[in-house]
Amino acid sequence: MDGSGGMGVAYDATILSIRVDADGSCAARCRILERDLARGIDYAVEQGADIIALPLASKRRLTVIEPALAGAAAAGILIVAAAGNDGSEQPASPARYAADQRISAS
Repeated sequence: MDGSGGMGVAYDATILSIRVDADGSCAARCRILERDLARGIDYAVEQGADIIALPLASKRRLTVIEPALAGAAAAGILIVAAAGNDGSEQPASPARYAADQRISAS
């Protein structure tokens, strides 16, 4: 980098940062309520996002966010989600929704 700006694949991209974690919870391990995550996904859809990144993982199903994920997929938004770090053969939620016919775009 030469100090004149950023370089990358999408250097003209606009990033909409939406925080859904509980205030002050990320000192050790972030705490995210499903309803707040769903509201964040819905907000990104409303704002016209093309891509939603979900860099988080849960061992259990996140049923509260299913309608928000389905709405984002129906709007043609690419959803990128962490699959987990425990070496499991099954991805963690929300990445496991990629194979869910109720949510994934066809």
